[in-house]
Amino acid sequence: MIEILIGALVAVGVGRYIVKGYSPTGVLLTGGLLLLIISVIMGKSVLPASVTSTGYRLIDIVEYVKNLLMSRGGDLGMMIMVLCGFASYMTHIGANDVVVKLASRPLKMINSPYLLMVAAYIVACLMSLAVSSATGLGVLLMATLFPVMVNMGISRGAAAAICASPASIILAPTSGDVILAAQASEMPLIDFAFKTTLPISIAAILGMCIAHFFWQRYLDRKEHIETEMLDVNEIKTHAPNFYAILPFHTYYWCISF
Repeated sequence: MIEILIGALVAVGVGRYIVKGYSPTGVLLTGGLLLLIISVIMGKSVLPASVTSTGYRLIDIVEYVKNLLMSRGGDLGMMIMVLCGFASYMTHIGANDVVVKLASRPLKMINSPYLLMVAAYIVACLMSLAVSSATGLGVLLMATLFPVMVNMGISRGAAAAICASPASIILAPTSGDVILAAQASEMPLIDFAFKTTLPISIAAILGMCIAHFFWQRYLDRKEHIETEMLDVNEIKTHAPNFYAILPFHTYYWCISF
């Protein structure tokens, strides 16, 4: 019980300092190190079973951080760098501008940017079926959906929230969380994913759609943000129309492999 209380207090403290404007990276790192130190003081091991202890629990904290950086930096970190490079290249060759120009014409029929925002959120959730990594999904959405949403009159803050929040909904049956939960519940993966997780996820998506619609509108009005759709004639690009498929072909490879 004391462990849960300590974790909750640290989480509240981290959230408070982030809201106050402190660097999220530094605050999260400090909170994590504080929890590791408290764990050592309470006599608990901080290293996973696969990592050999240094013999000193305080030094084990450094060993844990080193092991984490090695595993995440070579795997997740490399993926993030590749995706960020891909997103920058799509902007450089004008592919994102072509997507915006082609998507703007049919979407102009929807007058409310907040309805467009909700539709974009649903599309983003469907994309999570192909990309189970939360970070990878966020980067891809920022490269593909974000420029379209901004140029359709959605504020940058709301568009960024749409790109970040789909990772909280689990739709992909191949997600590691779903697989582990199915094993823990001793249920077949297909039954657990489609009969247990999917109905809850759909209900959560509907709830998030409603929350996004009213909350993002409230924040835009509170900050006096005035948005308007970009005139597609203002977009100057010499890229051919077929470039519009390039930002999205990554989803094809994710689904295929």
